Amino acid sequence: MKDLLSLLTFFLLLYPTLAPAQYYYSSTGNTPEYGIAVFYADYMQGRRTALEEVYRMDEYTCAHKTYPKGTLLKVTRLDNNQSVVVRVNDRGPYDSDVIVDLSRIAALDIGLVRDGRARVKLEVVGNSSSNPRPNTVKTATTYSNNGLTPRGGATSASPSNYNFTDSKPATSSSGPAITILPAQASGYAVQLGSYQSLDNANRQAQELQARGISNLHIWQKAGLSKVVVATFASKASAQSFLATLRSQYMMDGLVVLLR
Repeated sequence: MKDLLSLLTFFLLLYPTLAPAQYYYSSTGNTPEYGIAVFYADYMQGRRTALEEVYRMDEYTCAHKTYPKGTLLKVTRLDNNQSVVVRVNDRGPYDSDVIVDLSRIAALDIGLVRDGRARVKLEVVGNSSSNPRPNTVKTATTYSNNGLTPRGGATSASPSNYNFTDSKPATSSSGPAITILPAQASGYAVQLGSYQSLDNANRQAQELQARGISNLHIWQKAGLSKVVVATFASKASAQSFLATLRSQYMMDGLVVLLR
């Protein structure tokens, strides 16, 4: 009998190392946290995080100031109720009002890539040693218009060459310099990112340029530096470009009216 009990104890101790990663969800004992969500710039791809993992833009992960590594957080946008579950594997962000830094794929799921930042609610929903899978994390809801969708007509010409190149330049500096869009610019643009820092916007634009996207500019609006492809003579041509962008790259954007 003692031998049997010893054997059972051995397997119980060994089980956590043999069992696959599990997600543990709880609806109690969790105080939601409210604040701003942002997402990682593309140049962070492949870099080691503060918690000794490698950041991958196509994994559902995030950075948080205090939650332990492996904590699963449900991130819900307050303006459109879209949500995604991510796993903590990094520290930060360190801006006073920003509470979570999302991977690109997670940001894409809740429309954050289009907007750059948004108010969210964070809830702890479990803990795991592996990252959530795409088909288990996304809550599909209709995206509510944030007022940036263009209205009316446009008069400026389409870009002379707004298609993607077949080969990636050797470095981001091999393409033309990223310019600030003139204040008098009109027409339509495709917004690919929005940043408080001009340096971060420039860095992101150079990364996109290195991936073969041309006609990139920085559009300074409402205190933000926005990375845009511009300009397009019509909303339809901008939407056509955005559709190509979505199909060829793991990216999203927003058609905006320059004014």
